[in-house]
Amino acid sequence: MNRSLRYRLLILLGGVLAAGALLLWQIADYESRRNAAAEVDATLRLTARTLLISQPLHGVAADNRVASRAPGPTPEFRLSTLEREVIVHSPGFPDAVTERRPSPGFSNHEVDGVSWRLLTFVDTERGLISEVALDEADRQQRQDTLDMPVERALMFTLPVSAFLGWLALTYGLRPLRTLSRELDNRDAGDLRPVATSPRGTVIEIATLVTTLNGLFKRLRGAFHAQQVFASAAGHELRTPLAGLRTQIEVARRADDGAQKDQALARIDEAAARMDALTARLLKLARLRARRLDTAAGAGVELGTLARRLADRRPHVRLRIDAGDTRVAGDEELLAALLENLVDNAETHAPDSEWIDIEIGDTSTGLCLSVIDAGPGIPEADRAEVFEPFYRADGRRGPGSGLGLPLVRAIAEAHGGSAAVDRPAAGGTRVRVHLPHATSPA
Repeated sequence: MNRSLRYRLLILLGGVLAAGALLLWQIADYESRRNAAAEVDATLRLTARTLLISQPLHGVAADNRVASRAPGPTPEFRLSTLEREVIVHSPGFPDAVTERRPSPGFSNHEVDGVSWRLLTFVDTERGLISEVALDEADRQQRQDTLDMPVERALMFTLPVSAFLGWLALTYGLRPLRTLSRELDNRDAGDLRPVATSPRGTVIEIATLVTTLNGLFKRLRGAFHAQQVFASAAGHELRTPLAGLRTQIEVARRADDGAQKDQALARIDEAAARMDALTARLLKLARLRARRLDTAAGAGVELGTLARRLADRRPHVRLRIDAGDTRVAGDEELLAALLENLVDNAETHAPDSEWIDIEIGDTSTGLCLSVIDAGPGIPEADRAEVFEPFYRADGRRGPGSGLGLPLVRAIAEAHGGSAAVDRPAAGGTRVRVHLPHATSPA
């Protein structure tokens, strides 16, 4: 179930407050218990000393008197001689402790299910033993008295803190709600940058806005490229379609078989051109939508693919200056990349005697170069030749206008790149950089 960010933050804040309150209560309880114990021990010491001082130095008679005791949580006491003859005691003193002969100092005892804190003080000069005991329940009562202010403070501060936290979260999330409303009110095609508040905004919201604006910018570029691509594709398909309709009309009106056969042959040629164009369009669209997983596998021998191509094309010369020609990627796509490079050179440089394929090492992989001796590509057009259906100066010519775009798409799908330049001897050189295979053969 989806929950709002404020709800989650409130739950988190409530948990933190509860944990803090529990920790504070534990600390306060420990301190009150320690203070109550210290207070009890101090009371026992004072009572024991007072009891001794109140007796004469010599000649004390052991008459076992019962002294009166003030109401409330006051210590029980007993004063006796060194021979354990009782001189005076309070009515509630636990006599069973006498049988255990506690040693001087503090000790804890349990008599008839009641816990006692006992202080035994021996005065050899007076020949007296002063014993003072306090019920554990009295100590607990003192601790509860010390705990009460802390508990009341926590009962007040917890709901107040939760309410203040709710107000703070509501105020802090207001820029996010404003951003959400602005985006919700937009049309599907509205990819304008999101404007930040003139008074400024928090860093996290500003980072989110910057990320959104970057995404919108990329989407605008992608939509524009898609529109250009669709427009160019429609234009390129219109030409063979118009030819098809013309040849169909010619075949329909033809009186003799030769004219009809010629029209049908041209129809077949136009259909084949449309089929090849459509296949390239589909391949280009698929390559633009994905990036290959080149991490696995032993790699593809680019040198072997180039040798196979050179063996089929007698006017293609191959030179390999790399020891290891394995690249990470898909063999079928890399073979198509080589075919498109050579086809492009043959199409645009038909008078070139040789087409050279060179494979060399780079710091990050291999550089595949295809060089022809044609007229070359003007420097101003070199960045545009990788766009679908682009032709320098708007000139029409042979080819589908998709060869080099497919080359770049295949290279980028393999984590590489493609570029065009002019060799010193003239002509055109297309360079494709591909990463080495990462796993051994």
